Amino acid sequence: MFQWKPSFPQKPSPPTIEQQSEDMNKCINNLDAVRMQYMQDSECSANAETNTCFQKLGDLLVYKRNIDNSIQDLNNMFPRLINISQQLQDMSDNVRLKAYQSIK
Repeated sequence: MFQWKPSFPQKPSPPTIEQQSEDMNKCINNLDAVRMQYMQDSECSANAETNTCFQKLGDLLVYKRNIDNSIQDLNNMFPRLINISQQLQDMSDNVRLKAYQSIK
């Protein structure tokens, strides 16, 4: 007559890119959170030297920080590059117009 239905908790939604970035920024100061994931890497098996794994982990975090800084720098330079491109186009148009006028 009545059937028992199990109630399972709702599956959590996947983290957003902002949440992932925030987590990675937290891990730069606290290597424990990343260390466990990185230790599963085949290069860092249980037989590998711990110092080598920590060095590789540190290198990866430095690379990640450098990439983040490069992205920020590119985002800052983009409007200036657009402006310079427009100025060059205007100069090119002026030279073309003067050349055309001198031919007349």
